[in-house]
Amino acid sequence: MTPRTVLVTRPAEDAAPLARRIEALGHRALCEPLLVIRFLDDATLDLDGVQALAFTSANGARALVHARPEARRLGLSVFAVGKATAVAARAAGFDNVVTAGGDVDSLAHEIATALRPGAGVVVHVAGRERARDLVAALAADGFAARRAVLYAADMVESLSPATMDALRSGAIDDVVIFSPRTARGFVTLLTRAGLARAAGRLR
Repeated sequence: MTPRTVLVTRPAEDAAPLARRIEALGHRALCEPLLVIRFLDDATLDLDGVQALAFTSANGARALVHARPEARRLGLSVFAVGKATAVAARAAGFDNVVTAGGDVDSLAHEIATALRPGAGVVVHVAGRERARDLVAALAADGFAARRAVLYAADMVESLSPATMDALRSGAIDDVVIFSPRTARGFVTLLTRAGLARAAGRLR
C-alpha cells in the first residue's frame, strides 16, 4: 500500500481523532478545519418541563454543557443522531444516551418510539446552520419540541499557507468532507486562492 496524504476538513476537536485513525492505517493526515465552532454565550435555554434532549452533532452536546453544566445531572434522556455524537454526549457527562442511525429521520423515529408525546418537551440543541428540521418532524408525531441554538459553525475566510503550498505542489492526495456546506465552502476557498486547477487531482 502506497501511503497517501489526506486533508481533513473537520472542526479542530473532531479532526484529531480522525487524523489519528488515518495515520494508524499508514497514511499522513493534514488537518485544515474549515469550520470554527463558536458557543453563543448570549443564548438562553429553559429546561423546565423537558423530558429529553436531542443532539444532531457532537458540538450540540459540548455547547449544552458549556451553557448549562448542570444539565448532565438532571437525568434527562439524550438522543444522539449517530455514534460520534453519542460518544461526545457520554464524554460530556450524559449517561442515558440513545444512538440513532445517523440522520434526522432515524433520530425522530427513535424519539417517537421511546417517548410519550404528553410526558414533556423535547429540546433539540442545535447550531445556526441546520440541514433538516427535527422540531418539525417531532411535531408531526405529536410531540412538543423546541430548538435551542447554542453554537455557530463559522466558515474560515481562507486556507492556511501550509495547505495552499501543499495543494500547489501536489502533495495532497485525498480530502475528507462531511457536509454539503463544507464542500461548498472548500470550493469557494480554493477558487478564492486560485487553486481550483491545482485541486483537480484530489480524490
